[in-house]
Amino acid sequence: MTNPLTVLFWAGAFGSLLASRAIEGEVDIFLFAAGCILATLIFLSAVALIGHGLRNILRPPLIKRLGMAVGVVLMACGLLLAGRILVL
Repeated sequence: MTNPLTVLFWAGAFGSLLASRAIEGEVDIFLFAAGCILATLIFLSAVALIGHGLRNILRPPLIKRLGMAVGVVLMACGLLLAGRILVL
């Protein structure tokens, strides 16, 4: 829950909903906030459990190669995005 990107995402979600007046009233805001917190806790817990389970199944060399592959994909996406921004 303290991941800065998670906080930033939900702050943007709240801000856009409040600015568009799609959600009004204290009860609606409370229910939306409770749903956000619950959904985040469930999702992050599921990711942690799946990661822990896969760590017991996958061997360390494969985990290292998967990490490297993910890094390459993230760098490629970053370069593509930077290229698009620089072209505009």
